[in-house]
Amino acid sequence: MNSPKIILINGFAGSGKTTIARMYTDNHPLAMLIEGDELIVNIGGWLDNEPQARDLVFELSKKMLDTALSFGYDVVLPYLVVDA
Repeated sequence: MNSPKIILINGFAGSGKTTIARMYTDNHPLAMLIEGDELIVNIGGWLDNEPQARDLVFELSKKMLDTALSFGYDVVLPYLVVDA
């Protein structure tokens, strides 16, 4: 079995990050796409509490990533990285 990979796709909004991530997961069974924008819209009142909601999404994403990797599955993260 190969070691699971973390694949970070960095780019601006609308640049095709999620499309590329979906192409990867479509061809790699059980690979997981973690899309922060899809997670945040499921948090009640996130627009009125955006900084806290983004912090929550970041923490949730880390837990999801850790869980998928611990099972041996790749994780794809389409994100705009603006701060190390």
